[in-house]
Amino acid sequence: MKQGIVSPVMTIVPQVLTTSEAGTGVDGSDSHGVCHVAYIGDSGDTLSGSRYISPRMEHSDDNSTWAAVDDAGHVVDELNSAFNPSTGDLATINAPTEDQIAVAAHYVGPKRYSRLNLVFTGTHSNGTPCAADAIRSHLRKVP
Repeated sequence: MKQGIVSPVMTIVPQVLTTSEAGTGVDGSDSHGVCHVAYIGDSGDTLSGSRYISPRMEHSDDNSTWAAVDDAGHVVDELNSAFNPSTGDLATINAPTEDQIAVAAHYVGPKRYSRLNLVFTGTHSNGTPCAADAIRSHLRKVP
């Protein structure tokens, strides 16, 4: 790879989830931001106002202590996202017509690490196929 090329990283391997799953932290120190993409498949449970999935953007200084991003200036909505700075959620997938979707947003905040946390609210007995990846962009040096 040469300088300036993007660097993709799988952060949540494809799997059927019934509970929340936090992705691997991505070091954005040598890039101009990290685009995170959550892939939500066809839920085996009926999604509703009390049973839903929220891809949440989180950040960290040390890749071990995580907090939801709470500043709209640190996230650029890309695809099917509507960032909520009070929760860090990029979307709330709470109806059968809302699953089978990719949700993407670009983290441009001040912390070194960022990740997606797929937050499952309510009881999800049958599960939902999910995955996530990240793309470090405008690299300053070869990874």
